[in-house]
Amino acid sequence: MYEETKYLQAGDQALNIEFGNEISQEINRKIRAMTLAIEREKIDGIVEVVPTYRSLMIHYAPLQIEYKKLVEILKKLESNLKNIDLPAPEVIEIPTLYGGEYGPDIENVAKHNKLSAEEVIKIHTSKEYLIYMLGFTPGFSYLGGMDQRIATP
Repeated sequence: MYEETKYLQAGDQALNIEFGNEISQEINRKIRAMTLAIEREKIDGIVEVVPTYRSLMIHYAPLQIEYKKLVEILKKLESNLKNIDLPAPEVIEIPTLYGGEYGPDIENVAKHNKLSAEEVIKIHTSKEYLIYMLGFTPGFSYLGGMDQRIATP
């Protein structure tokens, strides 16, 4: 976690707000809160907000809002993030197939971790995972909270 949030130019039509240099629920909370604050503020010139593990990229129209003015507004919003009540996360149950043609890696996961396939399944399905962000492949979500007992390179 950074002592101070970093505001970095990303070309002439975007900026990155970096909240830290690690994957953590605390940083994720700040990203979610900042996204919500920006949506509520309805800042003219913001085109898109893209969350990542540790930062928020803001695409903006520089002819509508100047970089310095945008940073000023964003820093003001950031100063009030602790006062934002985030909506409860939605729990989505994803049907999962293990083994065979749809899950050929389960045997590798089990072997690497010296577990049976059934133990891997039990560990994997025993908890809920936090979606930190969506990836560049449509629908591919980056999850956090994997049990180290089934972590596999």
